[in-house]
Amino acid sequence: MLGFVIITFPFNNSNSLSIALRLEDDEEKLRQVEAELAWVKEELRQKPKRDMKETRFAKLAGYQWKDESDLIRKAKALEEKRETLANGIKANRQSFMEGFSSKDLTVPLDPKPNRESGVLFFSYRNGVTYPRTVRVISNILGMSLPIVLEPVTISERDVKVAGEDQYLAKEKVVEAFEGLQKTLALKLKQPVRRRL
Repeated sequence: MLGFVIITFPFNNSNSLSIALRLEDDEEKLRQVEAELAWVKEELRQKPKRDMKETRFAKLAGYQWKDESDLIRKAKALEEKRETLANGIKANRQSFMEGFSSKDLTVPLDPKPNRESGVLFFSYRNGVTYPRTVRVISNILGMSLPIVLEPVTISERDVKVAGEDQYLAKEKVVEAFEGLQKTLALKLKQPVRRRL
């Protein structure tokens, strides 16, 4: 007999929610640091040409050219910041995947679905939505949003199952989340490839 769906999901675990928040924030910071670092590296590449022109102009104008550029220090600081962010993202992804792939996973779904045109919708309890958690899962797994695992669709607002039978739908929801858990558990075992 299949009871109602209880999977403890990091959706409702405050630690997992904060990990999802940090992951998205740190990934955005990393993109910004990488963009700034690319600009600084281009400036450094152009620096010798500019320094030569500035030196020649300074001689012509009668003053001593002194390169006051701190591009090298800035590049080094940005590379250190990039490394720190990348390590933090790696650690947070690891923690998130460990939490999600845990046997104690809970998804706070209402046990009674809403029906609409041959589809059953299991809402998250208390009308809570989980946009960052769902985005982090889709990002880690390289899936688009909403997460579609036929016949189950997982979105920030609910879990949708195509079909009319409530008990079969619950079974499909459990199978979908167990599949996600297994996939994340396998990802945990894979070596992490670092983006540069």
